[in-house]
Amino acid sequence: MNDILSIEEIGNIDSSTYSGTTQGYQLRKSLSLDDKDKDNNSYTLVFPSNTTTVTPNYIAGLFSDSKKVLQNSIEFKKKYHIDVQKINPRIRGAIGRRINDEIDDLFEK
Repeated sequence: MNDILSIEEIGNIDSSTYSGTTQGYQLRKSLSLDDKDKDNNSYTLVFPSNTTTVTPNYIAGLFSDSKKVLQNSIEFKKKYHIDVQKINPRIRGAIGRRINDEIDDLFEK
């Protein structure tokens, strides 16, 4: 089963910038990712249309603890799909690549 995790519904929708390890970790807790890392479901994390920036520190705060359960980026990407399709097409590709690169970096450390 693939469940949708909407940052817009849970995160700070007043902001278009997602930055900071602490903020990423707070969203991790709100989404109960510790439990989701261990279940048999897959998830799609949807970034809202007003997103302009997602920093490496935010992704680190959001997903660093997933390394404890999901041993590599391949397993992570089977579990979590990052959906940036709502983001402005002019910046969507860059944000998607940045998120993907940061996830790969997390699992290489």
